[in-house]
Amino acid sequence: MKLFKGGTIVKSTFEAHPLLKNSHLQTLWPTLLRASPKIKTIRERLLTLDQDFIDIDWYEKESLPLVILIHGLASSSKAKYIMGLQSALAGKGFASVALNLRGCSGEPNIRVTGYHGGSSEDLNFLVATLRYRFPNRPIAAIGYSLGASILLNWLSESAGQSELFAAITVSAPLQLDKATARLQQGFSKIYEQYLLTFMKWQQYKKNIKLYKKFEQHEKLPSLWNINTIFDFDEFITAPIHGYKGAEHYYNVCSTRQKLKLIQTPTLIIHAKDDPFIPPEIIPDEMELSNSVMMELAENGGHVGFISKNKNNQLSYWIETRAPYFLNQILTNKD
Repeated sequence: MKLFKGGTIVKSTFEAHPLLKNSHLQTLWPTLLRASPKIKTIRERLLTLDQDFIDIDWYEKESLPLVILIHGLASSSKAKYIMGLQSALAGKGFASVALNLRGCSGEPNIRVTGYHGGSSEDLNFLVATLRYRFPNRPIAAIGYSLGASILLNWLSESAGQSELFAAITVSAPLQLDKATARLQQGFSKIYEQYLLTFMKWQQYKKNIKLYKKFEQHEKLPSLWNINTIFDFDEFITAPIHGYKGAEHYYNVCSTRQKLKLIQTPTLIIHAKDDPFIPPEIIPDEMELSNSVMMELAENGGHVGFISKNKNNQLSYWIETRAPYFLNQILTNKD
């Protein structure tokens, strides 16, 4: 892969494992059949400015460049793709810290807030905290799926003051309305119901006392009557976070129209066969800033990208591509 060149869309070097070219196999295999990476992280709780908290998981050597990892919807720092990348980064000379978005660390938060595609406040707080602690340390960030949307929103808001030397996104839903609609088609409905079940009963049930208080105040519908991601965003995400409805939330927080604003060297990795995201979200080169390069793969599914190594064993390509790109930017070499 050549040196990073912003403002371009390039064909990815990724080649799907010959037995796993199907987009659903690429998507499901890492979650259902991958062995959990064996790493020992150290958890830290940060108290936030709104009198709440976020939990972060360190895989750390203080002398190394540091990478922030942001998981996707209905996930956490314990996701196999997060822990696998933390292990891979350590092998390539990077420390890492995984951010648990609110409600995802295993303990209810204090406030009736969750997270969404534009909720960049906690990422901003984390970056500021890390920069204060390590004023001269190189810091980068990698976001997956909805975490990628959060990262791109923050990069566009931060512009030239992001404090990061590089960023990577994987399977970013650049247009939230189209991604939500895609989840209501064909086999992708299975993914929608999985995500919805997690959000309703594993995230909000843990915080049920606070949710019930908010439900009564705002006259929200019962969780039993929410049957799609759009419903969830219309009746929960939007009112809790100050949007007029799902469409307003999608319009404000989608990132395709914000890519021109990003000034941090950013690699956007995307598969054309992503079952969560329709192909029409892929931007034109003219929509990218000179700091953004998009790498398109024919296959890869959603947060999958399973290939094979030289020994014909399963290989998780992002765990090779991400540290290679970060080292490229750090050393400015081909």
